[in-house]
Amino acid sequence: MLKSAVHYFPEADDPAIAPFARAFVRMMFAHAELEARIRALQDALTDDPTYGEKNSWSARDRPKRMRRLVVKKCGLILEADDIRDCLRRAIPLCDDRNHLTHGQWWAFDRNAGTITVRRGRRFWKNKDQHKIFSADDIEHVASALSDIEIDLYKHQAAIEAQFPNDNL
Repeated sequence: MLKSAVHYFPEADDPAIAPFARAFVRMMFAHAELEARIRALQDALTDDPTYGEKNSWSARDRPKRMRRLVVKKCGLILEADDIRDCLRRAIPLCDDRNHLTHGQWWAFDRNAGTITVRRGRRFWKNKDQHKIFSADDIEHVASALSDIEIDLYKHQAAIEAQFPNDNL
């Protein structure tokens, strides 16, 4: 049964959607910064400015693959596990980003202040086809992605201080 407070298939220019749109844009910018930081870290580790572009790993593969790359280039340093842990924290955030980006924003509940996003297709078994987000939920994803990017920057700086490029 349709609810009167729910606006189905809302328009992007609906003023009530504006907080979601702003949060979404912030999330997309934060995700782009995280992706750039991951490429920069790969490039620094390999001393190859194109390595990150040529070696794009899925969010689920990144923790393991990046740790292996750090250990291969620097040995068993503390940052190897820290970087792996950062990238593990990013997985559910990237899942939410993908859901919001590729899903259909189809039911806006004005009373609850939420949008229901339907997955475009089922990628994972046992995952809900629909997920409900508030603008604050999306802001949280953006903020958490930014925090991870900052942590990776700090780890990259620590590695670069320990191992100048010619020693990596």
